[in-house]
Amino acid sequence: MVLVNKSFEYPGYRAGVESRITSGKLKDYSVLVRDTSVGPQKQGPSCVYQVAGHIIREFCINYLFPADEDPAKPSVSSNSEKKLELLKTLIEKEKPDYIISVSTGESTPFDQDKYSDNNSVNGCVFIGTRFFACDCSEDDPDTESHLDIANCKWTPESKPICEKFYSLLEKADLSEGMIKVPNSPGSPLDIYAGDIFTSLGVINVMNYECYSKADQRTYLEFTKNNWVYIPVSLETTHAVVKMAAGEIPVLFVSPIVDRYESFSTDVEDSWGNQNLFSSYNAGVAVTNMLSYIAPYLKE
Repeated sequence: MVLVNKSFEYPGYRAGVESRITSGKLKDYSVLVRDTSVGPQKQGPSCVYQVAGHIIREFCINYLFPADEDPAKPSVSSNSEKKLELLKTLIEKEKPDYIISVSTGESTPFDQDKYSDNNSVNGCVFIGTRFFACDCSEDDPDTESHLDIANCKWTPESKPICEKFYSLLEKADLSEGMIKVPNSPGSPLDIYAGDIFTSLGVINVMNYECYSKADQRTYLEFTKNNWVYIPVSLETTHAVVKMAAGEIPVLFVSPIVDRYESFSTDVEDSWGNQNLFSSYNAGVAVTNMLSYIAPYLKE
């Protein structure tokens, strides 16, 4: 199962997948279902396809939510508590063997220092299987989300998608087909995967103007007691997906849209294209990855 977070991310993600298919990158591929409806309360996946005998089901989380009652308020799909409830129901119904969670994110100071020549990894994609969550509700006094994460701040590590996953990807060029984002594009533009890469979950924040404080809180909370793992993205969804999945393993895929504490300059005035292009690169990353590791997946 592939879970793409927002409605402004899924079209770019699917375009990235399609670009690799039309280029002949994804072999043994066939579409079983293609539903182009966009919700609200969408029933079923947006796309079901088969790769080398394996069935892949794509869902946009945003499409599954009911319509927002008050357009002036933050979207209900930004509510961590409601998102967890919805995802638990969906996962229980679908019973996937494995979940790939796709959500655009902000980079961390570590990313920018280690993986870039220009202090930016915008447009790059980070992949991993470790998750951290931070309750940031006090940074958003108007939030309606109160997900209790007291017992799951450090969520269990997920199993990689196949036994030799990380060693295989070290030898693979997953970046073929990526495109530059409009604002502060990362250099080099690449896809990175690591067994100690960690997604930092910014939980219980619904208003975008509150994310600056919440992102900083989450990063500092993570670094306070961590000496081992590498923080590679700040976003709202991967950790919630992992909580909802329980024992089902989850792989996070984080396309980066903005530099650490730079949302206002990197995204705010170019919301559509910055998210669209980064999400496109996530589609490229997942497709290249599935194509490369398909022979190693158990039937």
